[in-house]
Amino acid sequence: MPLTRRALMLSTAAASLAGLAGLAVPPAFANRVRGRMPLPAGIWRSRTTADLFAVGERACRTYTLYDDVAALTDETDLSDVEGEVLETHLDDEGHLEVEYWGTVTRFQYERMDGWPAQQRLEDDAWISDPNRTVAAFFDILSGHFAFAAERG
Repeated sequence: MPLTRRALMLSTAAASLAGLAGLAVPPAFANRVRGRMPLPAGIWRSRTTADLFAVGERACRTYTLYDDVAALTDETDLSDVEGEVLETHLDDEGHLEVEYWGTVTRFQYERMDGWPAQQRLEDDAWISDPNRTVAAFFDILSGHFAFAAERG
C-alpha cells in the first residue's frame, strides 16, 4: 500500500486494535476499505451546499453554483479523490453518500441528468463585473449560512 494519509490511519488503527486486544485485526475492518465501491461517474449536486461534483474518467471537478454561473473551484485526479474516500453508497433513487477519511460528515449528492443552465467558468475564464461578484457573495452568504437572513 502506498504511503498516504489513509494508509497511515489504517496502519495506526490496526496496530492500536491489535495492541489493545492482543488479537489480529478483524477481517471486517480491512474489508471495509477494500470492498468499497468506486465513485460513480456523472454530475452530482450537493444536497446541502452550492456545490456540483463532476466525476469523470480521470478527474473530479467541483463547481460552486450561483444564480447564473457555475464556477470551477477544484480539479483533482480521480485516483487521489478515491484514495481519500472511506465509503460510498449509491441507492436506486440516485442519492449518493460519500464519506472521506478524517471527516465526521457524509457528503450527500443527487444525480443530475446533465449540466445546469448556468454558464460554466473554468480555468482562466472569469467574470470581472463587480456587481456580479457582490451578488454571488450574498447569494452564497444568504443561502448557506445559518440565520443570515434573520440577522440581515
